[in-house]
Amino acid sequence: MGLTPDEQAGCVKTPAHVRSEPWFLPRQWSRPQDDVLRFSRASSDHPRGADDDGPARLDRTDTDGGVRTGEYNRRVFTGIAILAALLAYLLGAVPAGSWVARHRGVDIRSVGSGNSGATNVQRTLGWGPGLIVGVFDILKGALAVWLARRLGLGDALAALCGLAAVMGHNFNAFHGFRGGKGVATSFGVMLFVDPQISLVTFVVAFAVMYLTRYVSAGSLVGAVCACVLALTLGRPWWELLVLSVISALMFYQHRENIVRLRSGTESRFGQKAGPPSVPAARKVVN
Repeated sequence: MGLTPDEQAGCVKTPAHVRSEPWFLPRQWSRPQDDVLRFSRASSDHPRGADDDGPARLDRTDTDGGVRTGEYNRRVFTGIAILAALLAYLLGAVPAGSWVARHRGVDIRSVGSGNSGATNVQRTLGWGPGLIVGVFDILKGALAVWLARRLGLGDALAALCGLAAVMGHNFNAFHGFRGGKGVATSFGVMLFVDPQISLVTFVVAFAVMYLTRYVSAGSLVGAVCACVLALTLGRPWWELLVLSVISALMFYQHRENIVRLRSGTESRFGQKAGPPSVPAARKVVN
């Protein structure tokens, strides 16, 4: 029910600095004005009587309570955001590649590149296990973003939770901070953050892989393509930031592949994996 002109005249509006909301805070989590703009007038069940003091006035107690409510909402929201990030990291840290390989009696960290990602599983165990791990890794990134949104987080924080899932996949705390290279998980994240850019990037990366037979080359070109598209299409700054960090992580995880690409010794797509290469500095001379 709307306010009468007299009630509107007695209404004290919330100052702008009280109504301001952080960029990452969804509207439903930061609305102290809903509690601040409470009037000490009778409800519809108790009509205004002759002993009322006139136009409805803002109650000071309600103002303090509204501010406290808004602060409480922010604290609850911060706790939910931290919880979502931790869950996303744990979700990304699920070692699907290690589990599938162990089921086949293989320690995936002792063969091929030593990573537990889908590419190494495919080279070691074949197409079936490789596809299973690849789909699972994509779902890890997608579910991290989906879960964050279901918890009420905005798009920016949901994307950061997706980044946390990539970190969990690449640097698994339960496997000595070793994991995969984050290509499939990153694609799952971007599929929910920006479907258009992710699909175009997939086509470009697949074309490079098909032409060169190098999975690493396609992955790196796709990472650069995603950043260029986000910048060209004027995507929000937080999306460009998340994409840049994901691309930087991808280049870091592929640093040995880059060396092999330059020297012409990189394994081609479909090539069987052998024992993991040992860096020269770590070789033991008897």
